[in-house]
Amino acid sequence: MAPPTNLYSGAEARLLMHVFMSHAVEDADEVNRLADHLRSRLPGLTIYVSGSEIAPGADWWQSIQENLRSAQVVVVAFSRRSVSRPWLFFEGGAAWALGKPVIPVLLDGLSPDSIPPPFSFNMAISCETDAGVLIAALSEATGIASPTFATAGTVVAVEQNRGPEQSEAGVYLGDRRLALDVGWVRYAGSGQLQIARRYVAAASYDEGYRFPPSDTLDARAGAVGFRVMPVDDVHFYLACTLTDGRAIKLYVSTNFGQWGFSGTPLDEFRVPLTGVVRRKWNVVVLRFPSFETALDSPIRSVDGFRIRGGMRLSHVWCRTSRASFAPLNPGEQTMDINYPS
Repeated sequence: MAPPTNLYSGAEARLLMHVFMSHAVEDADEVNRLADHLRSRLPGLTIYVSGSEIAPGADWWQSIQENLRSAQVVVVAFSRRSVSRPWLFFEGGAAWALGKPVIPVLLDGLSPDSIPPPFSFNMAISCETDAGVLIAALSEATGIASPTFATAGTVVAVEQNRGPEQSEAGVYLGDRRLALDVGWVRYAGSGQLQIARRYVAAASYDEGYRFPPSDTLDARAGAVGFRVMPVDDVHFYLACTLTDGRAIKLYVSTNFGQWGFSGTPLDEFRVPLTGVVRRKWNVVVLRFPSFETALDSPIRSVDGFRIRGGMRLSHVWCRTSRASFAPLNPGEQTMDINYPS
């Protein structure tokens, strides 16, 4: 294992420390690798790994106390080996007593149901499946932006060697890409959005997530396509502003058989989705001009979107009304949705 890179103590720690990482001794190697990964994704982030970053000859207890007090956020790492270790309760309890935000982190596939209270009162983050969530949480808590994980509304240049379908996961506004792995907020339920390398996933209808947090995309488009893999039902909402000033949502769902403002809330225009193949990727395209008569107004802008249900989402494209939307891989289907004339 490489020697620790941050050996802060005393006044230096009070000035520089962002994150305090608590762990059991048997998880030291894995936690140090995690700390190195976080530093690489959030340049400038300072991390004190408890027990690993104490300078030779320093008072270890004083060092822990000072770094715990100076930290902006405390990460407590749990594994199958260490979930019941008293030291985690000791340092975690001290963090709560100091009023520090505490983030439980799960190693080696440990289930969130396995961690004890009071840690179970906070949303736990799996390092195996939700590393992007941890990076986003630390970025928000410390104010350190990541050049790799763009925040919501930040434009990322599209790589020049990508094909016309812009195959990298993301939200595409013409030829610009917004990163898909950060910028989400939960507005319903108590679960957490699964963020993988190539998609995000909502587990059930009870969980609702929106992007970006305040409907600020203001994307001008004549058509929107989204690439979805239904695991169960699909619930995809487009928050739009009409040219007459009204704010509405196009609510695309596999559960509907009827079009229009036929339910509640009254601002949701229901769009039935049929023919999608479950557990395979489908590209669904909404052509806006066909909706103008039913909405009594053209759509001026796409401002955000929401997802619910058992579904995975990898792409959202905002394009002109006549743009083509081709499948990214062989075997995928593309479905054009037009309001029935």
